[in-house]
Amino acid sequence: SAMSEIPLDGHLLQVQPVTMIRTLRWWIICHWLAALGTQSLLAAPLKVLAIGDSLTEEYAFELPFSAPDSDPLDANTQNWLEILSSHRATTFTAGLYDSSLLSYADLRNGGYQYNYGVPGFRTWDWIDVCKSTDFDVFSGDLITSLRYPTRQVLIDHLDNVNAVVIFLGGNDVESVYGATFNDAQTPTLLAKTVTNLAYIHDFVRDHAGNLPIIIATVPDVGATEKIASTYTDPAKRAIARARIATMNASIITMANSRGATVARIDTVTDRIFDQVPMSLNGTDFIY
Repeated sequence: SAMSEIPLDGHLLQVQPVTMIRTLRWWIICHWLAALGTQSLLAAPLKVLAIGDSLTEEYAFELPFSAPDSDPLDANTQNWLEILSSHRATTFTAGLYDSSLLSYADLRNGGYQYNYGVPGFRTWDWIDVCKSTDFDVFSGDLITSLRYPTRQVLIDHLDNVNAVVIFLGGNDVESVYGATFNDAQTPTLLAKTVTNLAYIHDFVRDHAGNLPIIIATVPDVGATEKIASTYTDPAKRAIARARIATMNASIITMANSRGATVARIDTVTDRIFDQVPMSLNGTDFIY
């Protein structure tokens, strides 16, 4: 029952034992809540801006590409960005979501604010965006006229995000897959894709300060059912795979030389080739 003195934040408090316990408990809880608040700020979702093609564009906006035959208007598939946004919302965000088609006045259809996935785009299409000027707005061609607004909004968004993903090249490879498979010489476009990715990286770096940049390797589209069923010669397929693997090795070297992180997308298509059926977390995938 005697009074006791306890130091608390630079002061001596005279309290009874029961009051002392309550005071200490109050002090601990307040400091714990303050620390928790700091942790919450530190653990805010990582804001990611993505530059890509149809593998990055929300599948919800690619109807009927991602819809079942039974209901062409019901998207039943998600891509990597949608999956992360849906299932890792506390650690990942691509910005606010707008469900209205054509809600942005640029090349984004709708969807996530920081998602610049444009279906059909090849690396050189994105270079055209990087090099666009305000004169393009008056071109009379819809895609060309939207390049400059896209460039400007993207640059603005680089000030608001924590990382950038460049996920391109699949359409490049698809456009020359026949030559990659059949020709005696490797198509020069494969090497050009590496150069183009380097240009896009440098454009982002010029406007993004020290933001982390992730460069994805290129998926080997020869693993897709459509192409695999058309180009069936095993010997030529081995040659095509080796050529695309060489291109990806060059992408890795280029990314490392620039301090970028590499996302090994090519390992997924390698597994589709080499593991029949390919299993992911216990789920088998077949053509």
